[in-house]
Amino acid sequence: MGVAVHLELYPERFDSAEGRHVGMLLKAFAQLRMHDALRLLATPALERVMTLCQEGRLREEPLESVGTLCMGLLPLARSPQLQRHRVRALQTFDALKPVVEHKIDAYLRQAPGGAGARAGLRLKEGDEACGTRCPALSLYQVLKAYSVVAHQWKPRYISGERESVKTHQETLKQWVRQTLDRTRPLIETDLQEKSWNLIAQIEADDAILDALDLRLASAAHLEALTTRYPPRRFDLAARHESLRTAVGNVVPPEPSGGDTTHVTVDLRGRELEPAASSDGAEPAYSFYSRLTGQPLVEVRLPGELSAFMLARTFQYKDEPWRFDMFGGSRLTRGRRKSARDIAAGRSASASVLPAVRYADSAPGSAFMELAQKLAPQREDWSRMQRALMEMVPPDHVVEGTLRLGWFEDVPGRSTPSGFKGHTTSASRSVQMTAAGF
Repeated sequence: MGVAVHLELYPERFDSAEGRHVGMLLKAFAQLRMHDALRLLATPALERVMTLCQEGRLREEPLESVGTLCMGLLPLARSPQLQRHRVRALQTFDALKPVVEHKIDAYLRQAPGGAGARAGLRLKEGDEACGTRCPALSLYQVLKAYSVVAHQWKPRYISGERESVKTHQETLKQWVRQTLDRTRPLIETDLQEKSWNLIAQIEADDAILDALDLRLASAAHLEALTTRYPPRRFDLAARHESLRTAVGNVVPPEPSGGDTTHVTVDLRGRELEPAASSDGAEPAYSFYSRLTGQPLVEVRLPGELSAFMLARTFQYKDEPWRFDMFGGSRLTRGRRKSARDIAAGRSASASVLPAVRYADSAPGSAFMELAQKLAPQREDWSRMQRALMEMVPPDHVVEGTLRLGWFEDVPGRSTPSGFKGHTTSASRSVQMTAAGF
């Protein structure tokens, strides 16, 4: 933070800064999520990059440095905490686009298929520097930045005729898609599943919430995913049968039945709250673990939920996981304090969402068979956290088969059902096998 304060006091230091210097500085603060530092440096940094673009001073910067610069500028175009700088950041990205475009074209001509990786930063086409030591990463950074810029290029932020703004937005999206088509083999070969989030979001376009499912619709991607990470198997019919009892004869769960290994992670897959059972505590019961035998992993959200946050996977135990399948009350708990929070004098608990292995959401998997039975409609997304993944002490649970009845309204207080004080008569009944708590 001291560096940011110093540069705020002496903004003339940016007058001699090269593009790579600005990129490295902003990217470092961005990775540390130091929005206060970025807020101090945003104006002089954006002005310097704009000047370098206008004076043609970025021709000597390699593609690698331009990729770093794009990642450093990205929070200024996307972060809600830096929204006052968004318009200028989008304009700067637009001025930078011809430079980026020329360097990518030059690299692909000079090093088709990534053959120029050995030349590294020395690779040039005439006087245009276009080298990079990691071509897939540099291309990924550029595409990631400009996919966000294309999404943010709206009349809300850009002045001018509405149709003109929309047309330019479509031009940006088309360029991002075309660049992805030209560089996809290089990116996928090098970065593999790390590139899936970006490619899925670009291909989904405006249907951003469907990005991960659209990716699974690709036969090639589905085969690659399930080959590397086979979906977990469990016999749902056998689990359901084990819950059956004589009608009305509910019983406690079997020993260890429904025991939950509950872990909370962040968006980088780092464990924040290991399973309570690892400390010797009695594991809680969840219907999810009872049916699937799988651990319950929840993601702690770093801030306000967004479509781009949901349309991505994260790595946990060297596997991609997704957290857009289920929601519920725990999603909104970060917006308000509970009675315990108030009594303890602490801030509201962070919002969390359940996560599942990306491979387990492949069509035809055992998990998707369960999800289709319990949550067939999109609106069921908000109910499944409480219905399936609630955790309670095991001695608060009974399992078994119950009989439910539907009753039609009849006049008077006397009913054939035998219930006193109810104006209903039995119409039909069904049996239901479930766990209750």
